[in-house]
Amino acid sequence: MDESLQKIVICPSCGSDFDRSHSQYWICDSCRLKIPIQGGKPVFTPIPKEIIPSEKLDRSPDSGSRWRQANWKFVERQVNPLGPEAVFLDIGAGRGDFSAIFRGRKYIALEIYPYPEIDLVCDLGRCIPFRENTFDLVTLLNVCEHVPDPKNLLNTVFRLLKPGGQAVITIPFLLKIHQAPVDYARYTHYALEKMGTDIGFDLSLIEGFYDPAGLIGETTRYYRFWELPNLNRFQRIIARLFLSDISVDTFFLEMMSGRGHLKNPYQTNYPAPTGYHIVFKKPIKGIGS
Repeated sequence: MDESLQKIVICPSCGSDFDRSHSQYWICDSCRLKIPIQGGKPVFTPIPKEIIPSEKLDRSPDSGSRWRQANWKFVERQVNPLGPEAVFLDIGAGRGDFSAIFRGRKYIALEIYPYPEIDLVCDLGRCIPFRENTFDLVTLLNVCEHVPDPKNLLNTVFRLLKPGGQAVITIPFLLKIHQAPVDYARYTHYALEKMGTDIGFDLSLIEGFYDPAGLIGETTRYYRFWELPNLNRFQRIIARLFLSDISVDTFFLEMMSGRGHLKNPYQTNYPAPTGYHIVFKKPIKGIGS
């Protein structure tokens, strides 16, 4: 974490600054709360025992799944227009999948597990170690489905954003269970909009990522890896022939319809997005003013 950003981080108990002169902990100047340091990172909340650490994967605008590629371009569109003084918070930053987008920026990466790529460990549902009205943009990139109470998290994000600041969200809809056992829900765009506007956000942008051919391909892979092993030898031979035909058909369907597209979910009749991109904006004026 950039030294200039350390003043943003405050004691979650009393709101005071920390004495950071110790190598093994930070200590609050006022209430004397001690925050342990692990791997050079302050650890504000206990590390969940059920977490299975993610592996580091190389990420770029053109690598990973189509959904991830669409996420990257979406986040770039929100980040690039902001000036050099903008302050960013990446909640659930994981292994830094999107951190390259923020290179050279005033950026804090937060996670509940002390990955090498993050700046501090904290579950915002348990404590909030940041000053309110601080960040210009907060990202929740494929995070909300892993949070038991995403509305509570969004309420915290609302408090942390400056007036006019943005919450930038990517969230899957048609996607397998992943990062088990901490994969809790899938939400429609109706639920997501209501969640944000109930808190006080304005909905600035919502778009679905639609990839019909990709869904066919994904379902084919599911069958190949999870169903084939349950068949007898003769059945597997027949199934592989059908799967090969489907793979060829999917290739030509992709050539005709493309590899996914973005559209306002309220303006399409196709009910099966891979996921959603959302920008909520904190009003400049207070609610009701």
